[in-house]
Amino acid sequence: MKVVFFDLTNEEKVYFETNLSKDFVGYFSSESFDSNYILPAEIEEAEAISVFVSGKIDAQFLKKFSNLKYIFARSVGFDHIDIDYCNSKGIKVYTAKHYGDNTIAEYTFAILLSAIRNIPSAITDVKAGKVKQSKYRGLELFGKTLGIIGLGAIGKQVAKIAEAFSMNVICYDVKTNSKYQFVSLDELFEKSDIITLHVPYSLQTENIINASAFSKMKKGVVIVNTARGELVDVVALIENLNNGKVSYVASDVLECENIVHGNYKKDFCLSCVDEHCLQKFFLNNKLMNTSNVLVTPHIAYNTYEAVKRISEITLKNIENAKDGIFKNVVN
Repeated sequence: MKVVFFDLTNEEKVYFETNLSKDFVGYFSSESFDSNYILPAEIEEAEAISVFVSGKIDAQFLKKFSNLKYIFARSVGFDHIDIDYCNSKGIKVYTAKHYGDNTIAEYTFAILLSAIRNIPSAITDVKAGKVKQSKYRGLELFGKTLGIIGLGAIGKQVAKIAEAFSMNVICYDVKTNSKYQFVSLDELFEKSDIITLHVPYSLQTENIINASAFSKMKKGVVIVNTARGELVDVVALIENLNNGKVSYVASDVLECENIVHGNYKKDFCLSCVDEHCLQKFFLNNKLMNTSNVLVTPHIAYNTYEAVKRISEITLKNIENAKDGIFKNVVN
């Protein structure tokens, strides 16, 4: 089986080159891609590809492969992959489940505390010798009510950490768990001091935080998002930041975030971006320049331990595919 690896770091390349068994032919690339990517002739007949979240795996891209049977996502999320097309062609999609449950939960609190304690501006000011204590007055977590939307593996770890901070934890999920207090989504909006998102992106969860949701929330609510940018209506978010309903935003993700990140690359192609993402680019920049907003570039997963686990799980998924084992398959 020929497996093509895209978006590899040097560390990942060494790992797969070293550990991929002789049953497979590996083609290793540090390149990302989009629908306009020109496929080298030597990989057109590849049976499998491995991709990270930075590439958009749509039908137009997938049609370039004449013999594709497997996609090995080096991520938990798979909203960047056209699952409908894969289903129509019998292409199995594997994901790296549970590689970063603790990692992302820890980062949720890292970015939350950084935002509500105004740490980035304090660091900038102390380096510049322009310290003003009144600028850095923030919020405590002790005694606050944390509303967790999505109590999967990551959400459960977030709940454990929250309890260590002596927070009151309430949860919303399609599945309940007797260990935690589950409430309706509306009740979570009404009661939470801080709301954190840990659900996958889908048509059902798109803009789950919208104008209607904000209207139910407490004045001064804090929004944390380490899941997907599409879960939050950015227009409503900016409006509610401006009117004071939202006091802080801590987000590791943005809708159409690749255009924000890609804007700083020499090969960035503005004409290749669709109109929807151009609109989001403008709104994302407006959000990032709004007071009390902390945005990081989708790095919640990025620890040495988690990145190693991604590679290990992906390698195991490749071996399972060869053996007809469909663990970690989403379709």
